[in-house]
Amino acid sequence: MEKDADIMKRRFWNLDALRFVFAVLIVYYHVVGGYIQPFVGGDAYYLQMAANSRKMCMVAHIFFVISGFFLLKSIKRLLGGGYSFADFSRDKIFRLWPVMFLSLLTMYLVHKISWPVLFLNSFFLQCIGVSFLYRGLLWWVSCLFWALIFWAGLAAVIRDLRRFNLIGGIIVYFCIVLNMQNANESFGRDVIWGGVCLGLLSAIGLVGIGVFLSQLLQNCARDTWRKWDIVTIARRVIWTIIEIWTIYLLYLDFCVKGAFKNQLICIIAFCLLLVSFVRRSGLVGFITDNKMCGYCGRFGYSIYVFQQVVFFYLGKYCWDSWTKSMGFWSYISLSVLCSVTIGIIVYYVVEVPGAGVCRKIGRLLFGENTKSGCP
Repeated sequence: MEKDADIMKRRFWNLDALRFVFAVLIVYYHVVGGYIQPFVGGDAYYLQMAANSRKMCMVAHIFFVISGFFLLKSIKRLLGGGYSFADFSRDKIFRLWPVMFLSLLTMYLVHKISWPVLFLNSFFLQCIGVSFLYRGLLWWVSCLFWALIFWAGLAAVIRDLRRFNLIGGIIVYFCIVLNMQNANESFGRDVIWGGVCLGLLSAIGLVGIGVFLSQLLQNCARDTWRKWDIVTIARRVIWTIIEIWTIYLLYLDFCVKGAFKNQLICIIAFCLLLVSFVRRSGLVGFITDNKMCGYCGRFGYSIYVFQQVVFFYLGKYCWDSWTKSMGFWSYISLSVLCSVTIGIIVYYVVEVPGAGVCRKIGRLLFGENTKSGCP
């Protein structure tokens, strides 16, 4: 086993590979579960596939956990005083805003959203209780942004890791419980009590879980797969079984109608998988921990955010003819491929240069200390 003073300094290619897989799954879910339906005339097979994958929406919530896992590095800097809350906030805006705004602007220009929606969503105000606009694909971006801001703000105010963990643990508990009680044992987006958005509570709770997992694993040992004694082999076999079992649980939840009513099972299963991947304890996490498998993980955000634009143009120019000339899997695969391809292009054309432009504007407006500091 390989000991590391801070495992978070390493690159987790296997987690990047998961991010890409989950981005593809969420595109599939949105195509099959909603956008495709007006073009298939109520076809029974399409309806059945949509029903089977209705819990695949949990992929968006798994992304919250992953984001929280990588947030610890920034939280440590905030607790230590070497990184300001203002710098963190600007970094997150620079990272998330360009692709999101271009997606929103495109949808506005093609008359799919109104200008009030464009305005509110441009300030990350969708699905947080301030705005009752909780429908639409970009609810996740607003909730993620404010959840990250919340945890960073908590760290900046408390400045003590033990108190941060105590208060944070209580907050996570109530965020999860409120969702379980008000969203039929799942994670919702409705507004309760006249202004509390379950989507934002989901994001805060699940990002918090990711932060705590990161703390538990930060000083753990990673398996180098160089030792082959009996005990080590047995440990690897056990963790490989755990990996396969958790992947199977996620498959059941995502692809089998009504597999689990309580969606906390999905989150727990993923957390077990994340632990194994971070430590490279099982065979799946080990063989995917390389640049070839994980390189595409960087495209996940652009793929997710820009999919609604791709769906609009596919619906306008392609889907009507595709449904008449192709079978289900050919049609769906081509749609997902188009969305992924455009997302990759957007990453290189918009996300990376857009963040750079935003940083330059930030230096102009806020001073020379404005620079990237977030992982």
